[in-house]
Amino acid sequence: MCGRFANGLSAHELYHIVDDVLADESLTAHDNAFEYHPTYNVAPGSMYPVVHATDSKQGASVMLETMKWGVRRDADARGVLQINARDDTILRRPWPCHTKRCLVFCQGFFEWRVLPGPGRSKRIAHFVGLSEPGRGRPTAEGSSRQLMPMAGLYTEDRGQRAFTIVTTAANAQLRFLHDRMPVILATEQLMCQWLYATDTQPLTSLLRPYAGHLDCYAVPPEVGPVGYSCRALIEPVASRRDGIEAFLGKRTTPTQPKRSDAPVQRRVKRPAASPAPTPKKARGTPSLEDFWN
Repeated sequence: MCGRFANGLSAHELYHIVDDVLADESLTAHDNAFEYHPTYNVAPGSMYPVVHATDSKQGASVMLETMKWGVRRDADARGVLQINARDDTILRRPWPCHTKRCLVFCQGFFEWRVLPGPGRSKRIAHFVGLSEPGRGRPTAEGSSRQLMPMAGLYTEDRGQRAFTIVTTAANAQLRFLHDRMPVILATEQLMCQWLYATDTQPLTSLLRPYAGHLDCYAVPPEVGPVGYSCRALIEPVASRRDGIEAFLGKRTTPTQPKRSDAPVQRRVKRPAASPAPTPKKARGTPSLEDFWN
């Protein structure tokens, strides 16, 4: 499953990186492509730029277009958004997978590990991203990783285009988190095959768990609330010098200053000087009251 993902890049940065990844394709931008606001906490219902194939007078090309994450199926009056589409159902049910397929580039996605216990279960947030070096996701160590291209489908939803992310069975590495994961298309060849294939049969080979190794680690729990965003959400808690307390902004107990081994020089307190005596007024000297009388 994929219920939250991250992309702190601006829309222009995203465009240029995707243009380099799809080096053999002609990438264009929709009028709304740059209306995306960067966030490390993309939630269902958000507007997000995706890449899809388009036909133009110059021939086939790919376009970056901002769409809504989550589609409604079967005229759902409740407004429930379907943010994921299972790989074992999209080829059997009437999904628009024949022509309306897209790529969702992100820095990675979030998943929660559920630890059962007495009373309420504990949920620990984890971040999952590609481990291959490249442009797209900064790491806590100062290096950079490639963006993660996820397979998606899009459709028209009440006059607005909307997309959903295709999921498959989790690979062995992520099975401890969840039994589902997004379909990751890690090469340009796989991406183009997903975008341009006219027959659904070749797509079956693409809908499979990711075979490579992924970056996967626990992250701060603040990724849970929708609307909160900062780079710390995609950095491992274990790599932080003071752990989660620094992220939460908790005050730590101040350390006591070290005592010096050098002898302490004490100041000798001298007695205060006696105030000078007030001169006595000579006899016959007029007082202040005499001037007013």
